[in-house]
Amino acid sequence: PLAHYNLAGLHLRQGNWTEALKACEAALRADPFFARAYLRKGTILAQMKRLSEAVAAFEQAIALDPELAMAHNNLGLAYQALGRVSEARAAFLRAIELDTDALATAFAHNNLGNLLRQQGDDEGALRHYLLALRHKPDYAVAWVNLGDMHAKKGNFAEAVRCYEEALRLDPTLPKVRERLQ
Repeated sequence: PLAHYNLAGLHLRQGNWTEALKACEAALRADPFFARAYLRKGTILAQMKRLSEAVAAFEQAIALDPELAMAHNNLGLAYQALGRVSEARAAFLRAIELDTDALATAFAHNNLGNLLRQQGDDEGALRHYLLALRHKPDYAVAWVNLGDMHAKKGNFAEAVRCYEEALRLDPTLPKVRERLQ
């Protein structure tokens, strides 16, 4: 199952969703209790905009491994895309609470920050972007989000500092250079 799982990851990184899904399903046929394969399957399905199926895959991953923080984070993203805001918030908070994976925890803080920002809770969003960066200081997207919050508050010098740090970490980030002009 591991070879199929890894092949699915390669196809996923290349944006070849159909082949990624086939490889992931082969991994799950070989080992139907492979929680991370359900996580990857959900991620692929989410990329394909098959969100209800993605939710089911993430839920299966969590049923097999309740402490798989990235599954909770990705479940939150799928819920958010489906407009299920309270369930998204709960999933992000569960990923944060688990704190078993620094990357998943950082992603969950950033994603919860985005959710709070959409709901008008700028202070909550700012707090979660800072917490994301505490867990993963090289998380360029969180630097951009933090910069956006500083710009919104009129703290332009701090916003510029955040955008410059984001670009230092990832010069390919879309639309960040525009924020600096």
